[in-house]
Amino acid sequence: MSFRDHFSHTSAAYAEFRPRYPESLFDWLASLAPARRLAWDAATGNGQAALPLAARFERVVASDASAAQLREAVTRDPGYSAAWKALGRALADAGRDADALAAWRSGIEAAHAKGDKQAEKEMTVFARRIEKKLEG
Repeated sequence: MSFRDHFSHTSAAYAEFRPRYPESLFDWLASLAPARRLAWDAATGNGQAALPLAARFERVVASDASAAQLREAVTRDPGYSAAWKALGRALADAGRDADALAAWRSGIEAAHAKGDKQAEKEMTVFARRIEKKLEG
C-alpha cells in the first residue's frame, strides 16, 4: 500500500487555514499521561499539535510521511527538533539523501540549542550513515 499524499501541494495553505485546536485539549491530554516524559504526534503534518504538546511534555516525537508538511513545520518553528528529525526520515525514505542530511544537520543544531541531547544524538547517527552512503 502506498502513501496517498493529499496535502503536500498545499502545505502552506493547509497550515494557514486548518482550524486550531483549543489549548484545553492539550491540557486534557497531558492530564491523562501518567508522566509527562514523552508524547507521540503521529501524522504531525505542520506540527500544529506537536508544538503545544511540547509545552506540556519533556519530549515530543513527531512523524509524518509528507516531507512538504514537515518542511512547513520547521518553517513555522526552526527550533522544532522533532520535526527536523521526521523531515530527515521522510526525505531519506524518498531517496533524497542529500536533503535528508541537510535536514538532520539543521535538526542537530536545533536540538543542541534546546539541550535535547537524545534527539541530537539520534540525528547525528542518522547523518553519519547518510554521509557514509554518499561517500561510497
